[in-house]
Amino acid sequence: MNQSDNLTPVASALQINPVVFDELSFHREGFENEGTNVQTNLDVTKQVIKLSDGKYRVIVLVTATRKDEYVAKVQISGFCSIDESLENKDALLNSNAVAILFAYVRSQLTLLTAQPGTTPIVLPVVNIVKMIENFEETNNS
Repeated sequence: MNQSDNLTPVASALQINPVVFDELSFHREGFENEGTNVQTNLDVTKQVIKLSDGKYRVIVLVTATRKDEYVAKVQISGFCSIDESLENKDALLNSNAVAILFAYVRSQLTLLTAQPGTTPIVLPVVNIVKMIENFEETNNS
């Protein structure tokens, strides 16, 4: 008998199924300018849409822009099931679901920007919830 035989599975309060990419786009506007320090501008947005009781769609959109080089977009949706009576329901949808989906976005953005003549974007592991809050505060002021 091993230790895992004594463990009781715990159901997650948040279920995400399915997870789908809604948009993957790469629009080249020019070529990488060697010798110049062109910055990548990132815009990250999230949206939580109630579909019915206990059913939600969580959307994360990341747009990466390098001036005069390209615009890349990755949008993902996670269709979530959650108990409406949970006190922390909003936090689970706005934080946990977004963080789970962002892991897929990071990977896909790297693949999308790994084009010939382009330096791929490799986003570090970050507190995505805090990043989105900062973007929302900046855009609202």
